[in-house]
Order: sequence, then C-alpha cells, then structure tokens
Amino acid sequence: MRMAPPNFEEALEIATRPPFRIRREDGLVLISYQERMRDSEARVIWNRTARELRGIVYEEATGRVVSRPFHRFFNLGDPRSGVNPERPLKPGDLIAPKQDGRLLQAFFVGGKLHLATRGSLKTDAIAPLLRRSWTSGHERLAERASAALGPVTLLFEVVDPEAPVLERPEKAETVFLALRHISTGGYHLPRASEILDELLRETHVPAVRWLPANGETVGVLHDSVKNLEGREGYVLWLAEGDFLKLKTSWALGVAQDERKLWSELPRGFLKAYVEGSLDDFVAGLSAYPQAQAKVQVAERLLREGLDAAVAEGEKYRGLPRKEVYLALSAHFGKKPLSWVWLQVGLAVAQGQDTEGAIRQALLQARTEEVAQGLGLQVSRLLEGL
Repeated sequence: MRMAPPNFEEALEIATRPPFRIRREDGLVLISYQERMRDSEARVIWNRTARELRGIVYEEATGRVVSRPFHRFFNLGDPRSGVNPERPLKPGDLIAPKQDGRLLQAFFVGGKLHLATRGSLKTDAIAPLLRRSWTSGHERLAERASAALGPVTLLFEVVDPEAPVLERPEKAETVFLALRHISTGGYHLPRASEILDELLRETHVPAVRWLPANGETVGVLHDSVKNLEGREGYVLWLAEGDFLKLKTSWALGVAQDERKLWSELPRGFLKAYVEGSLDDFVAGLSAYPQAQAKVQVAERLLREGLDAAVAEGEKYRGLPRKEVYLALSAHFGKKPLSWVWLQVGLAVAQGQDTEGAIRQALLQARTEEVAQGLGLQVSRLLEGL
C-alpha cells in the first residue's frame, strides 16, 4: 500500500493489544503480530495502519522508520481481503509463485546493514539456513539498491530442504521477493522493474518472477491453481497497489469432496485454531458460505468459553487443587465442552501455562463434544448432501 509509514506513537499504542508484539534490541523497535489462541482476529480492526505492523522497525530515539517490510495482505476468500472473486484481471496485475520459507528483511541504519525476520530483530533462529544461502551477492544487492533508490527495505524468503515449512524446496536459497520504499510504501518487483532487474543480473541473486496475470477474473485464476498438490500457491499483485494470496486447497487443509469437508469440519477447525492458522482455514471455505459462517460463529463461541474459563480459574488461584476442582466442576456442570473449560480453569488456578493447557485440552477433546458445543454437528450439516 502506498502511504506514509505509521507514526511511532500510534504504532506503539496499537501494539499494546494482542495479537501484536513489540521487540526491542540495540535502540531498534520491531512491531509485528503473532496469531495465537484467544488472540482473536475479530478483536483487531485491520485498517491500513494496523496492516503495516508486520515487522516494521523503528529507531526508538527518533521514532524514524528504518525498515518497512510487506504490509499484511489476505487470502482470496477471506472477507478482510475486500476482493471480489469476480474482479476482472487488469493490466498491471502480476503473479508470482508463493515462496514457502522464512521472511527476511534487509535494511540499513547508520550505514550498517541489518537483517531481521518478521518477528525478531535477531536472525538466530534461521542462522544455520542463512549460512547455506546468504552470499556476498545479497549484500551487494542491498548496497546497490540502497544507493540507487534511497532508504529501502529488501525482502527475501529463506527456503531450505533441510527445514521445509509446507513445500520442500529443491535447494537452499535466499530468494529475493521485492523491494519497498520506506517513505512512500511503494514496491519494486523483480521482472517488473528495470532497475531491479539490472541489479539482480549484476549480483546473481535468485529472485521470484513477477509476470502478467492472465485470465478472465481473479476467481477464475484461483480456480486454475487451487487444486495443485504439494504447492502452497501464488501471490497476486493487484494494479491498485495491494497483494492477494491465492493458496491451494492442499495448503489450506480443506478437503475438496463436500461430504468429506463437512465431516472433517470440527477437527479441522480445532487444528487450525490451535495452530493459529484459522484465517487460512476460513479462506479455504469460501466456496462453502454456510461452513464459513459456522466456523466464524464457532470461533467466537470457543473464544468466549475460554475467556470465561480463564476468568473462573483466576477466582481460585492458589487454592488447593481438590477445592478448585470441586468448585469448577460445580460451575461448569455437564455442559458441552465442560471438560475443556475445567482443564483450562484448573491450569489457571494452579499458575500453569494457560496456552499450553488450552492447546492440550482442545487436542484431547472428543470431536462429537466439540461439534455439539460449537454448533458444528456433523449429522446436521450433512443433511441434504
């Protein structure tokens, strides 16, 4: 999105609420988000400012933005994307295969090159991968792009067959994705920018190929790729200045057979909720509006139930376990999912890891109980198929 970067104070204020996270290191401040259980997407207004908080880096002393990676963008089928599948493809729409690895941002502060991920100002977690794929050519590319275009952020994806995410790449590479101007938010894309292409030829850095998107509509284009197996999908650059993810059903974890989709809905919902990938799961149901609506209601019911269980557990924090157990059992009774609420409340009262307790309780819950408690009863959903 082409716009001035968010003001530092405004960004900090937004980041005081989940799912945003703030990281500080050596005078720099990184703001990003990490979707976890109970950090409900429904609680965030993803306006243009919030969408910029996806690894943006500020200099704390001055409030100046020193790195501006990709803004947040969504899957086709996610209501937050705002893109109608019937939107015709236009001149200037570009498409590239989605790289399935770890995002890396490169930027300069005081003439020194810095590397960071989307969620950390350190690259310790991917250091072994970088040792196999970061080269002097990458450093020359960063230096020359900065000299030619001014304050910019270079965006890469680190892929490695020894550390695959969904796809297993053929070889270890740090693949150049795009360059973004810090002050304006404008993007330069490989194969769509003459100056970038010249720099890439000089430095021999591997890069994605952004090519004209062909087809009638965005939806038709997605239909042509969504049934691919073993591929995460593609990213579409819209001429209006935004990106859109076109993920495959394989990557989204959505069954293609409608009867199988409905029967697997409760367990698939729980898995996506626990893994923090509910937005992908919901987007994958775009062809089934009834299922999509039921999952969104189920997420709200589950979030409300977990919040209530945490609050109830807090009332008994520090008391003997047996006393807490009896009190919580009496409170939750035999309602659907009462066993889940009980386990979470006990963990909170005993000062245990709440997120870990939620994860364990949800993964151990009976599918039938989940379906009944969250309005995802399979027998009812299969009627008429």
